[in-house]
Amino acid sequence: MPENWIVQLNSQLEKMEDPATEMELWEKRSIYRIPSQVTDANKEAYKPQVVSIGPYHHGEHHLRPMEAHKQRALLHFLKRSGKRVQFYVDALAKVLQDLKDAYDQLDIGWQEDEEAFLQLMLRDGCFILEIMQATLIGCDYAPNDPIFSAHGKLHIIPLLISDMLLLENQVPLLVLQKLFTGENENFKVG
Repeated sequence: MPENWIVQLNSQLEKMEDPATEMELWEKRSIYRIPSQVTDANKEAYKPQVVSIGPYHHGEHHLRPMEAHKQRALLHFLKRSGKRVQFYVDALAKVLQDLKDAYDQLDIGWQEDEEAFLQLMLRDGCFILEIMQATLIGCDYAPNDPIFSAHGKLHIIPLLISDMLLLENQVPLLVLQKLFTGENENFKVG
């Protein structure tokens, strides 16, 4: 009779004896999947309509058009900061495991492809900062820009913000901290 499950259970029990181990497992998590029991009632209420932020909804067909705008935002961010992209990639790479650990049930593809995950964090993080910059301060985009113009601020950015508030459609705060403090070296967060 196979007793492998007994060995596994005993191993789990030993790990559980230390409350710090269990606490450590959960303290890094900050972005969770919503249980299907909740989303089944109204699936559309929990899905982004215009933009994907983070890995959970990345690549969904109806959200792909916004990817080009996120790439443009990344380029504007880099140009304004005056720093090379490698500067920001290195800053995020130093906390890569913390960024992955922030996601509950992160897909194995994102777990294994560090380059794609870092690229996603950089692009989406810069996009969020550009939305904040455009909304609060103003920006250096063309007056007829579809997202960052006065028209975009009135009609598109509210939809983007609505999507960015969804629980499954976020990046860890650590991404924004690393990018923001990298852009503004004299500014300290928290």
